[in-house]
Amino acid sequence: MFHRMYRSILSALLLLSVLQGQAQRYFFENVAVRDGLPASKVYALLQDSTGLLWIGTEAGLASYDGNKVKAFGAGEDLAPSGARSIFLDKDLRLWVGHLGGGISLREGNRFRSLQLEGTPPTKDITDIAQDEKGAIWVATFGDGAYRIGDVPDKGPVKTDQFNEGKGLSSRITGMTRLNDGKLLFLEASGDMKVWDAGKMGFTPFKPKGLPLLMGVTTVFQDSKDGLWIGTQSAGAINVEAKTGKVTTYDIASALPSNFVLCFGEDEQGRIWVGTWDNGLARIEKTASGGSTRTMAHTASGCDVLPGTARATCSSVPMMPAWRSTKGTGSGLSPKTIIWWTSRSGP
Repeated sequence: MFHRMYRSILSALLLLSVLQGQAQRYFFENVAVRDGLPASKVYALLQDSTGLLWIGTEAGLASYDGNKVKAFGAGEDLAPSGARSIFLDKDLRLWVGHLGGGISLREGNRFRSLQLEGTPPTKDITDIAQDEKGAIWVATFGDGAYRIGDVPDKGPVKTDQFNEGKGLSSRITGMTRLNDGKLLFLEASGDMKVWDAGKMGFTPFKPKGLPLLMGVTTVFQDSKDGLWIGTQSAGAINVEAKTGKVTTYDIASALPSNFVLCFGEDEQGRIWVGTWDNGLARIEKTASGGSTRTMAHTASGCDVLPGTARATCSSVPMMPAWRSTKGTGSGLSPKTIIWWTSRSGP
């Protein structure tokens, strides 16, 4: 199901927050095919250490420096097909996972397509992450997960493959590196498992106080170690790290939809929630509880999602998303939040 859901994502959006007195207003800029994107279906966004934004689309990879979009194709020695996932490791190498199982690696200014030993993946690469020991993990939707150690300068790459026979589903929808360094795997069934490096195996992930959930879509850990769990029909579930207190944010508490697809955190510690069918919301926790604000279309042009009142957020990276100011040739404002949306109409 999640495999099909991601394929309906249409356009990359940049949201710029501007402080005016005591009020905070949001303005939107659209980056689309007309600007040079390889395709309008966007799967992944990542900002590298130089401030460059990398965009994975159905038709391939592109970069954006705040002014110009540059598309990358077969001439750059990338693996074929669209860019489904993007990851920057601790050595600042850029990893790209492709539709159909290909993996590309960028070291310095050069890309190359990696060839894996054994049984290489043929299904979509849904996520890439790095564990506390430095190994790279590649999650797929159909071939389980692959662990990569050293990458030789030439030749095939040695891997360890994990699937049903080794305690992990073959269909992985995503991975999250928790604040303690452990990797959490989200299976298509909604089950969550953590890789235990000491036991060299997977263990169920069941935080204390967490109710029985069905249809888990995403897991996020904030800067205070609190867990945020998105679901298909029960909204967003927050588990506080210190107290174990569980709070549900759903339509009844002003969330625009109960189908949550992603989370992010800004510099003020506010949590941004992307929904599958009704746009974006911001949760600001206070001593007396939490307040929810929905980003929606308005006639005045403020808090507006361009061209549609309904949007699907698929990723809200940690703030700050950009390091410099738009117009200087080196990116956008440090108060930019990045995600992508899907139009609900024609």
